[in-house]
Amino acid sequence: MPDTPQVLTNRLREEGVRVIDFFNHLSQEQWGFIVYPQDSGWTLHHLLAHFVSSEIGRKELISDVSAGGQGAPRNFEIDTFNHLEVERLSGESNSQLLELFTQERADLFSLVSALCVE
Repeated sequence: MPDTPQVLTNRLREEGVRVIDFFNHLSQEQWGFIVYPQDSGWTLHHLLAHFVSSEIGRKELISDVSAGGQGAPRNFEIDTFNHLEVERLSGESNSQLLELFTQERADLFSLVSALCVE
């Protein structure tokens, strides 16, 4: 089985470090670079806000399912959710978003690690 619990937790840790490293090396000007010009006009700042939201959402989803819950509701609309969450978080500074991502990834890592042991 290629995706053993150890592989999963290692990837969570390693990819989290890569994300943090990438954003830590951006200049102030680069933070405003538009990465999704089509519909959203998301900048790298918005992208990091989305990453923070994704970490939170994954934790909530995994916690719910592991406790016997249904997971995402049937009427869950991912695009609407993403838009609202990015809007909510985009008022945070770049450094605050990096801190939030770091903490949320650590929390997700701990949750997944604990589940992999059970």
